Amino acid sequence: MIHAEGGRVVAQINHGGMQCARTAVDGTIAPSKISADFLQQPARALSTAEIGMLIEAYAQAARRVQEAGFDGVQLHGAHGYLINQFLSPFVNQRDDEWGGDFERRLRFLREVTHAVRAQVGPDYPMLIKFGMQDG
Repeated sequence: MIHAEGGRVVAQINHGGMQCARTAVDGTIAPSKISADFLQQPARALSTAEIGMLIEAYAQAARRVQEAGFDGVQLHGAHGYLINQFLSPFVNQRDDEWGGDFERRLRFLREVTHAVRAQVGPDYPMLIKFGMQDG
């Protein structure tokens, strides 16, 4: 119906990271071990292997969005979800290739976008939602 009227529709994909219910994933996860008042338990740090699996999961989700007939995909990188958690110096306290300075905190998003692009091709619209304030 949307397409019949000339409209376009974009699907948003995200991972809640430490905002996920601990029963939805293997415990509460985040880029680094962290405690917060709103968490039922401290979030455990993602392993490098888990980070790789999450990057691939974003790519596969984007592929499914495209196959379902959506006109584009948006990566949710705001509101404290996983991409935002990797970008945030408040949440991402890693001292490896996934954290520390801004370039390394940006790596997760960069690798997600490359993996998504490899799945959906160069011409499929990909948007990223960012928040303008952290903390």
